[in-house]
Parts: sequence; structure tokens; C-alpha cells
Amino acid sequence: MLWLTTFSSLPIVLSCGPPFTTIHIASDSTAASYNESRYPLTGWGQVLGLYFDPCAVCIDDRAIAGRSSRSFMEEGAWQRLLDALKPADYAIIQFGHNDGRKSDPKRYTPIDEYKTRLTQMVEEVRVRNATAILTTPVSRRYFDSEGVLQPNPADYAEAARDVARETGAMLNDLQTASVQLYRDMGHVGSAELFMIFDKNVWPHYPAGLADNTHFQRRGAVEIARLWAENFEQSGDPLTRFLAGIGDDAVNPPDVSTIPISS
Repeated sequence: MLWLTTFSSLPIVLSCGPPFTTIHIASDSTAASYNESRYPLTGWGQVLGLYFDPCAVCIDDRAIAGRSSRSFMEEGAWQRLLDALKPADYAIIQFGHNDGRKSDPKRYTPIDEYKTRLTQMVEEVRVRNATAILTTPVSRRYFDSEGVLQPNPADYAEAARDVARETGAMLNDLQTASVQLYRDMGHVGSAELFMIFDKNVWPHYPAGLADNTHFQRRGAVEIARLWAENFEQSGDPLTRFLAGIGDDAVNPPDVSTIPISS
């Protein structure tokens, strides 16, 4: 039996057998799960289950806001994920948004150390007969003075690509995909994906917000779709459980139910 959580008081239950596998997510606020008190803030990991058969794949979203690869490991969150990892499971690894914070020694992770930590994560997943999926950090919405969208954080994304090449790990280049999405939508259109709105639009944010990093629900659904589309191209056996890939941001799937671990 698989439980699905909703933003209402009662859960929805699907009659399913044990899931085929679990996808664990190690990441930061861009992928984290949020409750109703933060709505419409939504992490892409929170809605990734929309693109998988919920009776076959369980999403274990362990992303934590504000974490870098260093702090996620040093605070014990990575070890807890490893403890939950079973053979044939998957681990999505996406960091980079907080690793470059030089003013915070608990989070700052220089590029060389970042690569070492990602390599360690890949190896620790493999030794447990599971699959690591290195994911480049989803891009912030940063248009330069000439109106050109610039990838951000580009340096950590390139480092993640390096680690994938060096280790042979699966790579999901979410940064490249998200940059293309924002460019296609344009400066105005892409703003609708993010926590950007005037005051008194959302009850939990009466002063409004101008956040070019974190997503509204619509944006999270789109980024999750990009991740799923990239994954589909990998040819991995788990892709047979993908679902709903054809949906788009203009008409996104129903996200009132969000798959979680049982």
C-alpha cells in the first residue's frame, strides 16, 4: 500500500504492492519538500513522483534547504540516506547552490572539494549496489544587463559534469535543460515559474517576493518534467516506469497529491 500526501487534512491511499524501487534525493532547497504553510513554494523533488508510476517507484525526498554538499554530509543527512538505501535503489545528487557561499564556512565547498565529495557519494552509492544520478544544479533565473539568461551556478554544474565523466556515473544535466526553458519562455514568462509576485497575492507572503532561485508549484512541476525527460534519454531500465512526460507547464498534471515514501 502506498500513501500519498495532500495539502488537505486526509491522505489518499493507492492500492499497490511494494514499489519496485525507491529514488532518494540528496539536495538543497530547490528540490526540498514544503508544507502548506509555505505554499506556493515547491521543490522539484517534491513533485518528481508525478512523472513515475506511483505503484512502481517511491520518491524519498531528503533534500534540505540551505545545504551544500559539505553541510549535507557533515550534518549526517547523507549517512541517513545511505542507511535507507537498498540494492537497486537510486540516489539523485544535486548540489551547488550553497556550495559557493564563501561567507559561510559550514557550507562553503571549493570546487575541488565539491568534486571530491560528489565522487565519494557516487562510490558509496555503488558499493551498496544502487545507482547514483549526478544532477547539475538547476539554474537560477539570472538575465544579464543585455537580457541574456546566464547559467547560474555554472561553475558547480561544470564540476558535476566532470565528476560524471571521471566516474562514469549517470548525469542528468538539469542546468542546461532549465536554462533552455527560461530562454524559451523569456524574461517575463519565466518569472511565472519562480517565487516572484506582488504583495497580497499569496496569503503566506503578504509583502510579495522576488526570488529567482525557488519555484512556485508550476515551476517545480516543469523542472521535474525536465529531469524526467533527461532521465528518459538515459535508457536506464527504470525509465519503463516513467509517466506523464508529455505534459507541459501551460497545462501541468494535477499536483494536489505528492508521492512520498511509505
